[in-house]
Amino acid sequence: EVTSVTRDTPISQVVELMVGKQHRAIPVVEEGVPVGIITNGDVVRKGGLGVRVDLMRALDKPELHDVLARLAASNKVVADVMTPGPVTVHERTPLPQVAEVMTNRRLKRLPVVDDHGAIVGMVSRVDVLRTAAASFAREAPVATQMGLAGDVPLGRVMRRDVPTVERDTPLPQVLQAVVSTRLNRALVVDAERRVVGKITDAELLDRLTPSLRPSALRSLMHRLPFAHSTPDEAAAEKHARARRAADLMTDDFVTATEDTLLSEGIARMLKGNYKVLAVTDSGGHLVGMV
Repeated sequence: EVTSVTRDTPISQVVELMVGKQHRAIPVVEEGVPVGIITNGDVVRKGGLGVRVDLMRALDKPELHDVLARLAASNKVVADVMTPGPVTVHERTPLPQVAEVMTNRRLKRLPVVDDHGAIVGMVSRVDVLRTAAASFAREAPVATQMGLAGDVPLGRVMRRDVPTVERDTPLPQVLQAVVSTRLNRALVVDAERRVVGKITDAELLDRLTPSLRPSALRSLMHRLPFAHSTPDEAAAEKHARARRAADLMTDDFVTATEDTLLSEGIARMLKGNYKVLAVTDSGGHLVGMV
């Protein structure tokens, strides 16, 4: 079953769907045919939503109600903010070709259509990676056709500019590290650069004292330094329990050494639904991220 909306669906209802069903993109259909797509970015940039959908899940019920109420008051509908003429793929399109379309068009999700152009599903980047991982296990050619070689070590494909903080890093610097890249997260390391925790934007927001959330949201949404807008917020930080990285981090992360094969790295990420994987050397010291 495909979750979809129409041109005249209120934006507030779209956001409720995104939050409730954890969708980041929803196709817009007319008589079963996709005529547009509406994404998390669309509702933020053009719809006036002041909070990214993934951050809204960290808000409490009154805060969430206020955000949705303001959105409903705008009277905007899907047609006002959607991206028309979506890129689609046919249900019989080979996965390597789907991956190529995603890469060339820089898209993470695509509507899937049948011979009549009617929507029959959605395919995401995670779906493609999951199939590639299964292909590695079967030694099937799909992964190779997609440009993924299972025998490539993570050290050859990882990124080295990993945002990190230490346990005692104060809140303003933690926020700055989290927003420093589009990963929207930072790893917590000890003095020897061993990974001891992870902080994402949503987890950070969830653990903050409620009175500090307005300042934190401004920082996370606009990638600005953390600053208080009122004296009350400044006072709240002094008395808040979560004031440093150790108070905000979780131990829910996954690691692999730099000589681990890409196929194994993908499998570990998919198994735990992780978006990033910390890459270490043989001594357990952080050297990169995938």
